[in-house]
Amino acid sequence: MCTVDCVAASCNAGSQDEVFSFTDVNDLTCEGSYADDVQSLFVDNSVWQSGSLGCVSCHNAELSNRSADLDLTSYNVLTSDSVLGSNWEGSNLKAYLEMGLTADGYSADVSAGNPLIFAGTQVEAAEETTPTP
Repeated sequence: MCTVDCVAASCNAGSQDEVFSFTDVNDLTCEGSYADDVQSLFVDNSVWQSGSLGCVSCHNAELSNRSADLDLTSYNVLTSDSVLGSNWEGSNLKAYLEMGLTADGYSADVSAGNPLIFAGTQVEAAEETTPTP
């Protein structure tokens, strides 16, 4: 399940194909990549709420003046200074995702602010072994 931490880890990964780790809402370790798991969160319709347009339908270079200057069309633009600024913690993207904003400016009708979005793959925990004397 994707959290803001998933998007943050993707932005800090270094490339759109680099595998990153993140902790999901159940405190489980997961892995993903921007190309395989995060890009679709911004591009696909009906991800954040049923019937909503993909984020990039408004958050693109052509409409940046009307969409909080957030161009979410590619990894390179997403990780640029214009979207992230100097770091993820102070970025507009983080602030908007934490506020629970979804397509068309409507908040999702769930207690956590955003619906649970499935992305990434859970990493199997290594089995602990007891050393033999």
